[in-house]
Amino acid sequence: NVIYNGFDKKRIKSIDRTAKREELGVDTKYLVTMCGRVEVAKDWDSFIQLAEKVESCRDDVTFLAVGGGNQLEYFRNIICDKGLRRIRFIGRRDDVEEILESTDISLLFTNNEKHAEGVSNSIMESMAVRVPVIATEGGGTPEIITDGFDGYVIQPGDIDKAYFLLSEMLDNEIKRNRMASNAKKTIDERFNLTRMAEEYIQLYRKIIQ
Repeated sequence: NVIYNGFDKKRIKSIDRTAKREELGVDTKYLVTMCGRVEVAKDWDSFIQLAEKVESCRDDVTFLAVGGGNQLEYFRNIICDKGLRRIRFIGRRDDVEEILESTDISLLFTNNEKHAEGVSNSIMESMAVRVPVIATEGGGTPEIITDGFDGYVIQPGDIDKAYFLLSEMLDNEIKRNRMASNAKKTIDERFNLTRMAEEYIQLYRKIIQ
């Protein structure tokens, strides 16, 4: 059996979502966030393509890329050249959990040719604060997300599917809230820090017997 990393709920602090969004300069109804290193391990091209597709038909969504890395300026230049107004790469931040608490939907697109995703902290942090995630297939992601229940798992590079699912969740508040509640329940029940510590203790006891 695999013993996963537990999530410490003490890391979650109640914040003023409106104030946080104002601080971030987000003035749209919805906020979609992707957290990760801005390097080849993550599929930032798909993130930009999705944001561009959404921006072409609606103006109520801001896309926020959170993280530093050696491709940060490269992608900033791309969105500048494309004239995209609703997507921002804000670099490395020390308030990631607060940003996620202010988010409606979280994304995690992985470049599977360059990186094997483990049990992603970004996914667990998002779900713990009631934010459903759309993530690409691969690595440990399907072990966290139950597709269609507490988030969605899509094939890498499937921008059309990501667009459909994102739009559906944004436009269906009841469904989005249900998935948000399910996401938190998944972390509380399956990735509880106390439970994981107890499983380690039991494992050690078996080893030393």
